[in-house]
Amino acid sequence: MIWFVLLLTGFGMEAFFLYPFVSSEEGMHRIKKQWSHETELRWRMAQFAFPIFALVSLGLAAHSNHLCILTTVLGLWKFGFPESLTFLYDGIFVPSSEHENHPPHRRIENLLNGFGVVIHHTSASSIIAFVLVGVITPSRNVMDPIFILILQHCFVMVRYIHEPTYIVVCLVLEAFFEWAVLSHFEALCANHWTTAVAGATMLLAHWLFLIAGAIYLFYKVMLSHQSPETTSPAALLKSATRDVPAIEESVLSV
Repeated sequence: MIWFVLLLTGFGMEAFFLYPFVSSEEGMHRIKKQWSHETELRWRMAQFAFPIFALVSLGLAAHSNHLCILTTVLGLWKFGFPESLTFLYDGIFVPSSEHENHPPHRRIENLLNGFGVVIHHTSASSIIAFVLVGVITPSRNVMDPIFILILQHCFVMVRYIHEPTYIVVCLVLEAFFEWAVLSHFEALCANHWTTAVAGATMLLAHWLFLIAGAIYLFYKVMLSHQSPETTSPAALLKSATRDVPAIEESVLSV
């Protein structure tokens, strides 16, 4: 029941926040370019605050404190910013022919990222909910992979300073995370079967992110060889920030 309420509230917040960015007059076929500088700053702050909300949620859940429900919804769903739903909407409803910055491969990236974020949030919230009610014991085998993910999110601001460094750090931590899950998988199964399911689905979400990131980097390199003037850092930044909120998570949104 708690898990269901978490999912309903979290994705419901995204739906409410997504609506102002969608133009009903155009038949719900494209996202309006209403992403202001102030909104961008709020989005970055929501990402920056996620690690502390995650730590607080885990601590509260381990002590059976129901305040973790509130901190999980606010932190995991980034205060309602429509992260997953924007990816899915952009991948399903926005025709490539109607968007100058929406080539065919972008649809695949958005769908992979969208489904990845949905699976990621579903898996993470299940851990909080089941720890809260005592189904999952917060042992070291459970917490180790989670702490690696929290550390990964601590470097999110590096993306806006030097993206290659951010990618390298994320990949290194990603390797540690996947090794931790796989090496502890037998212990996760012994803890409770839901723990193993959460670990497996989190791995699936990260693999979707990695595939989407690989597609993004491949086409980015291909375009840089074909048209250098359109893929300068300034042009790429302008192109990225034109796409509504969730595009900030397009590479390694883990």
